[in-house]
Amino acid sequence: MAGIGWRLERLMEQGSLGGTAAAYATGASVMALPWILTTAVLCTLPMAIREPAVLATAGVVVEVAHAVALLVCGPVQVVVSRLSADRLYEGRLDAIAAPFHQSLALTLLLCAISAAAVLRALGLPAGLPLWCGSALAAVVGAQWTALAVGNGLCSPGLVMGSLVSGAASSFGFAVAGARLSVEGYLL
Repeated sequence: MAGIGWRLERLMEQGSLGGTAAAYATGASVMALPWILTTAVLCTLPMAIREPAVLATAGVVVEVAHAVALLVCGPVQVVVSRLSADRLYEGRLDAIAAPFHQSLALTLLLCAISAAAVLRALGLPAGLPLWCGSALAAVVGAQWTALAVGNGLCSPGLVMGSLVSGAASSFGFAVAGARLSVEGYLL
C-alpha cells in the first residue's frame, strides 16, 4: 500500500476541507475494508449455516484461513508493495509485474501449506474441509497481497469497488452453497 501515500498527499494539498476529508476516508477505507469484510464473513457465518456441528467446523476453517493469510502474507505485502511503489516512482513500470507475480505465487503456496498444517494440527480430518481451508487461505492471502500492491498503482475507488463487488458476490455464492454442506459454504 506504499504508493497510495502520493494520492493522499495530492488530496491533502488541495487545502480544502473536502480534500482532507477525502484523503482520510480513502486512507481509512484502504486500511480497514479488508478487515471489515473478514469480520462480516465471520459474523454472517451463523446466518448461512444453521447446523451447529457444521457451523463449528466452518468457523474453525474460516478463522484459521484468515489468520494464516494475515500472518504469512503480511511480510510479503510490505515488501512487494514497497518495491512496486519504488518502481512506480522511478517510472519503471515494466519492473513491477515479475516481482508481483512471484509474490502472488509465494503467497498462494505458503498460505495453502500453512493453513493445511494448522488445520491438521487442530484435528481437522483430511478431506474437503481441509482442502477448502487451504484454498481459502491461499485466495485471501493473494487478494490481500494484490490489494496492497493495487492500492498504490490504481485508483483507490477502482480497487475498493472491485473488492466490495467481489466480496458481495462471493458471499452470495457462499450462502447458496451453504445449503449443500460446509464444503459448499467454504467453496
